[in-house]
Amino acid sequence: MKNITFSRMTPQHVLGLLKATGSTDPDVLAATKAELIQPMKFLGFMGIWAYVTGGLATALILTAIIGIPLLIFGWWVRKRGRQNIETIERTYTEYLDSIRAGVSAVG
Repeated sequence: MKNITFSRMTPQHVLGLLKATGSTDPDVLAATKAELIQPMKFLGFMGIWAYVTGGLATALILTAIIGIPLLIFGWWVRKRGRQNIETIERTYTEYLDSIRAGVSAVG
C-alpha cells in the first residue's frame, strides 16, 4: 500500500500525475486514477474507525476527553478523503475530455 497522506489533492497535482504516465490511453489513465483513489478509500475506513472508537470512548464518560477529539478527527478524515476522491474524479474526467477534444480537432 502506498503512503497514506492527509494532504489535500489539488487538480494540478492530479493532472500532473495523469500527464506523467506519458499516455493518452484511457486504460492507463484509469489505472493511474485507481492508484490515486486507493489511499483515499483507506481514509474513509480510518474515519469510521475513529467514529466507532470515539463513540465508545465517549460513552464511558471518563474517557470522553479522548473520545470527542476522536469523533472530530474521524469526521475530518472522512471529509478529506471524500473531497480528494471528488477532485481526482473531476480532474480525470476533465483530462479525458480534453484529450478527446484534441483528437477530434486533429482528426
